[in-house]
Amino acid sequence: MEEENPKVKVLFLFIYNETPHYIQMYKSHVNYLNYLKHKFNNNNKTNIPNPFPIPQYYFITCKDLGNKEYLVDDKNYMLYINGRETFLPGILEKTIKAFDIIHNKLKIEYDYIFRTNISTVVHFENTLSYLSHFPNPTTEMYYIGPLVQLQWLDQHSGIIDKRYWGTPFCSGTCIILSSALIENIVKNREKLHYNIIDDISIGYYISQNKNVKRINIGTTRFSFKPHNLILNKNHLCYMNNFNKRRRNIDEENVRKIAEYLMQ
Repeated sequence: MEEENPKVKVLFLFIYNETPHYIQMYKSHVNYLNYLKHKFNNNNKTNIPNPFPIPQYYFITCKDLGNKEYLVDDKNYMLYINGRETFLPGILEKTIKAFDIIHNKLKIEYDYIFRTNISTVVHFENTLSYLSHFPNPTTEMYYIGPLVQLQWLDQHSGIIDKRYWGTPFCSGTCIILSSALIENIVKNREKLHYNIIDDISIGYYISQNKNVKRINIGTTRFSFKPHNLILNKNHLCYMNNFNKRRRNIDEENVRKIAEYLMQ
C-alpha cells in the first residue's frame, strides 16, 4: 500500500430496469446522491476541503433508441443502452457495453468502476477512502469485492454442470474493477462466456489472467444482509436482494438505508 491518494475517481454503475419496485429504489438512490452533492458543494462554499471528488453515478438500463447505440441522461443519472432487457445474456451484455461506452466513447476519466445492482446501497465516502489506498489503478489490474468460490448449480443463471465450479468471483452486488482491468476486459470481450450470469462470467475470465490482483473485501467491508438495518458504517455497500416474491421489503430497506446514511 502507498500513501492515500485523495483524488481517486470512482464511477458507480447500477444495473437497473424500469419495474415498479426498482423505480422506487431508484428514487431512494437519487435522494442520497443529491444529498451528497449538496454536502460537497456546501463544503466548497465554506472552504472546508473535500477529500474526494463528487462521485459519478449511472443507472444502466436498456431502451429502444432506434439507430442510436446509447444515450446519456446526466440529469437523471441514466445511461440508456439500445436494446431490450433480458437476464441471460442481457445483464452481462449491458455491463460490457457500458464499460466500452465509458472507456472508449465518452472517454470519462476514472480510476475504478464499481458495478453493482439497484437493490444495493453504496457508502460512497467509505468506498472512495478505501480505494484511494491502492496505487496505480490505470496500470495495475485490480479486481476487488466479496470473493467466493462457485460450488453450486443454478440453471437459471446458466450454471448447469460443474464446468465453472471453483471459479473465484466477486458477487454482482460489488464488483470493483480498476481502469486497467476495464480496458483489458473490453478489448477481450469476445472471450467472456455469455451463456452464464454476469458476475461468474467476469470472474471466470479474470481467473484465466495471472496479472490480475484479486482482493477479497469479505465481511469486513461488505454487508451481505443488513440485519434489522443496524449498519456497519465502515462497510462499502449494503446488499438487499433476498425477497424475490416480496420486493417491497427490499425496496423499503433501500429507502431506510439511504435515509440512515444521510443522517
